[in-house]
Amino acid sequence: MLPAFLSDFCNTTLDLTCCTIYGTPIGMPVCRSIKGYRDLWEVRSHISNGRIARVIFHISGGEMILLHGFIKKAQQTPQQDLELADRRRREYESHA
Repeated sequence: MLPAFLSDFCNTTLDLTCCTIYGTPIGMPVCRSIKGYRDLWEVRSHISNGRIARVIFHISGGEMILLHGFIKKAQQTPQQDLELADRRRREYESHA
């Protein structure tokens, strides 16, 4: 049996891999766009002990750019997590 942290990592990695096909997000329930934020998407991954992990990403030139990951502790995604991901997206785009 895998340790919980390794099992969580494998589940999240699998969800990330399945989330896009040829650079296009596949949609719910695994993946969705984030309302109010240009070109930000999130991957939903159920991990051990009933917890839910989220990874926010951006698609650029057919590549998935991972911007921020966290364990969800509330129903709504915290604004600071969304703003951090959006800031990182803008930084990435300014250097691309």
